[in-house]
Amino acid sequence: MSSIKEFDTEKRIFEAAQLVFLQKGLVNTTMQDIASKAGISRTSLHYYFRNKDTLFESILSMAMDNMMPKINQTISKDIPLVEKIIEFAYNYLDLLHDNDQLPGFMASEIRRNPDKVIGFILKNSTTINFDIIEKQMEEEVKAGKVRPFNLSQLVVTVAGLCIFPFICKPVLENVLESDGSNFDSFIIERRTVIAEIITNWLYL
Repeated sequence: MSSIKEFDTEKRIFEAAQLVFLQKGLVNTTMQDIASKAGISRTSLHYYFRNKDTLFESILSMAMDNMMPKINQTISKDIPLVEKIIEFAYNYLDLLHDNDQLPGFMASEIRRNPDKVIGFILKNSTTINFDIIEKQMEEEVKAGKVRPFNLSQLVVTVAGLCIFPFICKPVLENVLESDGSNFDSFIIERRTVIAEIITNWLYL
């Protein structure tokens, strides 16, 4: 029972910290800000995390730990490159949907403190086997299966297609509500749209 309670408390802390970091940035946020947002005492917060930097890195680590195994599993599959890219996009959408404050928090913190965030991401992305993707890309381009493309442009494009709706979620929810729809159904439909964009872009 206690482990379930601790998991729920940690989840509340993560969600509260993302909101406060988004509003104030890492530098201007205090542990008391996070504790108040999470509805716990500062002493309780310190029981879980020593300081805000530890909490900040824990939030990033959680996202990376959830994503990295799926990325490498997808990369290692014996499937066409375009299918791998689409599967990655689906997994990324699922991650963002489960942590919908993360995109805005990351975007604001990259602007405020780029070295810390980018350094953390680069350090933790070394486990991704990009060599497999680059080799498959070269082989499929040479075989005429896909058009030549820049890998960096691909990563930025796919990430942007996935992230943007979550960054604009408050505005988008108002628009969708007026159309009689909702955000969850929009994200489900988004999977098909992204797959079509990637397919139309890369297939000859």
